[in-house]
Amino acid sequence: IKINPSTLQEYLNKAMTSLGEIYERYENEKSKDFDSLAKFTFNIIHNLKGNATLIELDLLQDKFHSVEESLVKLRGKKIEGSDFLNILYEINEIKRMITDMMGMIRKIANIYYNTANEEEIFSNDKIIQSFERAIDRISNETGKKVNFQFDNPDEVLIPEKVKMHINDM
Repeated sequence: IKINPSTLQEYLNKAMTSLGEIYERYENEKSKDFDSLAKFTFNIIHNLKGNATLIELDLLQDKFHSVEESLVKLRGKKIEGSDFLNILYEINEIKRMITDMMGMIRKIANIYYNTANEEEIFSNDKIIQSFERAIDRISNETGKKVNFQFDNPDEVLIPEKVKMHINDM
């Protein structure tokens, strides 16, 4: 995976919340306005697909695209409650995938934090290397040359409480 871990975690949390909103709306739908329900679902799924595309999370992008296609097939049709069964099944599969991904992230983080001490993880050298990788990636993506120079890293004192936040950037 070539996604920043904090970005991935943030996206997965947002996706779970958004999918929960869909379920909540389905459960509370009393008026049988299925067209409105389909549009609501499409908008959330489309947004999640777009964000998955931005962070290059192809697996979820494809799954969301599949749900989108199912919703597009309902357009112009008299929608009934049973038309949503397949869509809810697909959304449930996505939720299961996201839950599995979140579990894997926790396991990887535990292994990482249990095998490396905090000084190694958040050393100035590691933080500088993170900046260098990010700058290289942005430079390659934009096609612009960047000269990153960090002078005297041993003389820079970064408070321990902010090192993790700097590293996440």
